Amino acid sequence: MHPLSETDIQEKSGIEAIKVYFKPTVFAILFLGFSSGVPYGVLTGALGYWVSKIELSPSEISLLLAAGFPYTIKFLWSPIIDQVKLPIIGKILGQRRSWLILSQVLLTASIIWLGFTDPLKNYSATYLAAFMIALFGATQDIVIDGFRIEILKDDEQAAGAALYIYGYRIAGIIFSIGVIYVYSLFEIDWSLLFIIGSATMLVGMVAVL
Repeated sequence: MHPLSETDIQEKSGIEAIKVYFKPTVFAILFLGFSSGVPYGVLTGALGYWVSKIELSPSEISLLLAAGFPYTIKFLWSPIIDQVKLPIIGKILGQRRSWLILSQVLLTASIIWLGFTDPLKNYSATYLAAFMIALFGATQDIVIDGFRIEILKDDEQAAGAALYIYGYRIAGIIFSIGVIYVYSLFEIDWSLLFIIGSATMLVGMVAVL
């Protein structure tokens, strides 16, 4: 039996490095990354484009987009999520997955709610909906970060992190360029557009389950 050459060893290690991306638990991180990018894309892409098309003052637009500030202070409630166990679903799904499903369900509802608000008639409702999206989106991020660290082995962490970023960026593109394209092409009602957008959260939910 001939010993492996340096080229053979490099090819083998390269194949093993690619294989890790297709392990079920690692590949699932791609979809969790997408789910994590949805709320951020809604707030910075879809919402920003929407309010730019209506008669809001620059200060009102800035304040509305600043509703995403929970992302910057999410460390404040991350210990609660690590310690508090949810009743009923916590026993069924476990600590991480129960919090993740809860945040995703509430996030979906908040995105739908945002689509049915009218900042010209009730600015406070639109702001509150945007704030809730940021709050539940930040909560989802906290859980996914912990979830990713727990379920992936040490040699899978780099691949998991890369897939997470890819999924996150894909969601951002969909809710910026994608939303603008769909709205310009079909001129559909914004409430319907946000309902369609909220349906993409199913991607993350399926990945969790």
